[in-house]
Amino acid sequence: MRRARPGDRACSGVAGFRSGPTHGGSVCPGRSRRRLRGGDGDEPLPTPPDCVDQPSPPLFSSTDGGWSGDFASHQNSHRKTAWQNFPPLVAGEEMSPFVRAAVMAETTSLVCHWGSAGAGFINIDTTLALIRLPRGTGLGLRADNQRSNAGISVGTATMFDRDGYVGNCTVTAIANSRRQVDLGALNNDDM
Repeated sequence: MRRARPGDRACSGVAGFRSGPTHGGSVCPGRSRRRLRGGDGDEPLPTPPDCVDQPSPPLFSSTDGGWSGDFASHQNSHRKTAWQNFPPLVAGEEMSPFVRAAVMAETTSLVCHWGSAGAGFINIDTTLALIRLPRGTGLGLRADNQRSNAGISVGTATMFDRDGYVGNCTVTAIANSRRQVDLGALNNDDM
């Protein structure tokens, strides 16, 4: 990685990966932008569920009724929050904090598009922006906003852990009303 643009408030870097017998094969570029330490916001976050942080099916909150894994009780018009303790993606290997955040980011479409009739959009792109890596195994995602027009939707969600704010996720999605997913018909035994 080389430093592309140093500064007193932010620093940008560029990296690339080459593969092949002479390193002239495929290229996978990457960019990084880091902000130097500053002040923190004071927005209140949801209180994580009172559970042991071990792999388990997801828990949801959508009203003042608290957390549960009962999909039917959360198929409503209220804002959704999810809490997840993921099992390992590869048996016997612990997930890194970054991988946990990336996997949780895929839940953005669910928390942003799940309404009283189910989930009516299919995500086509998800962006994850972190201010720090998650701590512990439990990770939460709270829907903040969702807007749609002409079959295209953008949703945003806040990622958090037991220590506070971790980052934001943005999802772009397309309408799927003909194949709407009725999440109220699911239960955690289906997971």
